[in-house]
Amino acid sequence: MNRLHKWLCTSVLLLFSYFTFIPVVDANDDLRLLLSKQQQTLAQEGLPSASVIIEATNGQILWDENSDEAINPRFLSHVMTLYLTYEAIEQGVLTWEDTITVSDSMQMLAQIPGLPGNNLVSGTTYSVRELVELVQLTNSVGASFLLAEFISQTPDAFVLKMNQTAETLGLSNTSFTSPSGLSVEDIQGYEAWIPMTINENSQSTPKDFALLTYHLAQKYPSIFEISQLASLTLQADTYLEETFETNNPFIVGQEHAIKGTNGLIVDDALLTETSAILTTKQNGLSLITVIIGVNQESVTEQGSSPLPLIGQTLIENAFAQYEYRQLLPAGTHEIQEELVVTTDVLKGVVRKDSTVTFELKEDQIVLASPLASISETLIPVSIAYTSALSEFEEEIEDNPFVKLLMNAVEITQLTILAIGVILIGILIFIMSFFIPKKETEAFPQEEHFFDFETNEEVIPSRTTRLQQDKPSIWHTLPYRQITFYGGLSFTLLGIVLLIVQYLL
Repeated sequence: MNRLHKWLCTSVLLLFSYFTFIPVVDANDDLRLLLSKQQQTLAQEGLPSASVIIEATNGQILWDENSDEAINPRFLSHVMTLYLTYEAIEQGVLTWEDTITVSDSMQMLAQIPGLPGNNLVSGTTYSVRELVELVQLTNSVGASFLLAEFISQTPDAFVLKMNQTAETLGLSNTSFTSPSGLSVEDIQGYEAWIPMTINENSQSTPKDFALLTYHLAQKYPSIFEISQLASLTLQADTYLEETFETNNPFIVGQEHAIKGTNGLIVDDALLTETSAILTTKQNGLSLITVIIGVNQESVTEQGSSPLPLIGQTLIENAFAQYEYRQLLPAGTHEIQEELVVTTDVLKGVVRKDSTVTFELKEDQIVLASPLASISETLIPVSIAYTSALSEFEEEIEDNPFVKLLMNAVEITQLTILAIGVILIGILIFIMSFFIPKKETEAFPQEEHFFDFETNEEVIPSRTTRLQQDKPSIWHTLPYRQITFYGGLSFTLLGIVLLIVQYLL
């Protein structure tokens, strides 16, 4: 009976651990290992060629597999088109309510077989908001070209702006060749239908697109109001009415919805090379997930397409490992043997149950040994600080008159040096008045003495007198004048230093 009891307890514990344990996988583990640790299996051809996850607060990398791999971003390029559209709205170049009319060339572009988008008809008008919705939910090539022409007059000028912005944002391995990311293969045989010449494909890396999405989310968070839409209807109650469903399987309301997913874009124009940029937020932790090159024609053991399994596995693993929490409360802290004061709370993303330490860099408290960043240009997990006041400084702070004086006059090291020089000069100047004047004889008397051997009075010769009376050089220095003018010079030098400081 005891043996049976032990066997039952062991079985219950094993079953409990099987269903509740979430394996922890580091950012440098590959996806196949992660899937196997979570009891999932996917054929090699179904795995993405690259993937990366960063947190959207400071851009720290939480998962990385081949993120520096050179890729053709294809219709993920719409993320840059959206960035420039939101920027143009912010700058007043266009508004959400502005309307754009479809031209004959844009109608031809929309009719190229295999391109994502809607049925653009020449003469039809769309608002800027409708075109942005089309780009985000359908990857509409025609809509992105319409926005590009409206912002920069020509698609070529818009592409130039895309590449300039990529350089500004630090996308060092990215170059765009069209507003939508059209590939040479997409338009083969239809080159004359395109309002620009495309001789080569766009180039980028998953890491660059994670960084681009980071900047987009930081600067224009309102973009998620559109990207989280499940469906979209345009030209309602007309013969051109069209309804589109989101192709993002993780949006709330979809079969594979993940809590907190609100965007961003999925490129499934080629089922063998499906890519996605996903944005998800739970418990204050915001994730940006980039998945490249999933073969949707492959199937999982459950018979479903692999993207939902891959996305869910990566995102849930990131949330299991990391958290966004308070790292340092406001107040006084001792860091690197120095007392410092912070007025705000420092929050950031770290591993769960990890112990954090800090270091001082310039005027910032910085998280020591942070996770790798997606870009060196991003602000690390840090917060501004001031040095804690000494007892003397606290007394000054409590004295309103002294505090007012200190605020009115900027005290620096040069100020202290100048005041010190002035005080030394004044002291030397005053000392000069206590040095007696040197007295000189106008008619020195001839010295003589009595020689007892000869019983005669002897007068020394002139040469002998000069040798005897020659004074030391130190007795001839004008000490009074030296201290007088030296003290005056020091005082003037200190005054000049003060004047120079406040002029600069």
